[in-house]
Amino acid sequence: DHRDLHSFPTRRSSDLLEPVAMFKKLTDCVDMPPVRYINRSVGMSDTQTTAYNSMRKKLMASYAGHIVTAQNQLVVSLRLQQISSGFIVGKTFDVDALFNEDAADDVDLSPEEVVWLGDSCPKLDALMQDVHECDKPLLILTRYSAEAAKIFDLCTKAGYRTGLFTGWKVAGGVDAFKDGDVDILVANSSKISRGFNLQIAHTTLFYSNTFSMETRQQAEFRTFRMGQTHSCLYIDYSAAPVDDTINTALQLKKGLLEYIRGKDIEEVA
Repeated sequence: DHRDLHSFPTRRSSDLLEPVAMFKKLTDCVDMPPVRYINRSVGMSDTQTTAYNSMRKKLMASYAGHIVTAQNQLVVSLRLQQISSGFIVGKTFDVDALFNEDAADDVDLSPEEVVWLGDSCPKLDALMQDVHECDKPLLILTRYSAEAAKIFDLCTKAGYRTGLFTGWKVAGGVDAFKDGDVDILVANSSKISRGFNLQIAHTTLFYSNTFSMETRQQAEFRTFRMGQTHSCLYIDYSAAPVDDTINTALQLKKGLLEYIRGKDIEEVA
């Protein structure tokens, strides 16, 4: 068939199992504490704003007059999300080099592969303010290992017993966190999202979000589990319009690709 594969309806595994299985939410079966969400709007530094606007202008010009696919929009979101978080991939800000659809969306970007933009980052400042004010133990989740490494260093220098759990590096990981030997665990959402019981914590800070609704939900379920006795708090950070787009998609229980399909590219960035 010549039609686009995406035009065919897809069936979830739960739909296939529905005739022979019953599905219930955790809250339908067990009395669980409430869940709270906070979205913090923090803005960007002058250096970030200049880089963001330069990148956005280049992207808009490159796609002008062409059919824009959802994959194109994901590339836009990826590049702008990195700038909003305070860094770029590479040693210098070369918008032509960064605008490269072949560049890997590698969550395990190491600190050596990125450059932080300027000496300040309001998003990091807001995160550290919450680190100081939130109850411990505390879980901090990022999309990229380079972000996790940066936050790990900041928390360690601030005097907190901090663990790092990423595909790039592990230091004082999950077991130390669960045993009470670590006050703060900084991890990639994609690495921590399955198989871990972390209800020892009840606050999670999402410094940067995954584009996957499933990964986000599973990350929340690390603390919102049977045995949790406190209200769970999840804090997201918005430094730029692209963050608002990503966070809105997740709040609507949609992955970013599903949410932006059919939208103008200006709406995404």
